[in-house]
Amino acid sequence: QNIPQANQALELKITDISGAIVYSENIPSQHATQNIIVDAQQLVPGLYMVMLSDGTTLYTSKFVKL
Repeated sequence: QNIPQANQALELKITDISGAIVYSENIPSQHATQNIIVDAQQLVPGLYMVMLSDGTTLYTSKFVKL
């Protein structure tokens, strides 16, 4: 998903299907335009929701860990 150029810090959260936060990271504005790599090896197989917020807009996406 394309995220507009960020001029402020971003907050990244990944939740499992029950809504529990399994990963959270604050991304400083100087790194907000770079690719964000998350190591999903520690996640158990299942459905996850990715949420990225710039403080104004919330972007969401789903992924399945096999």
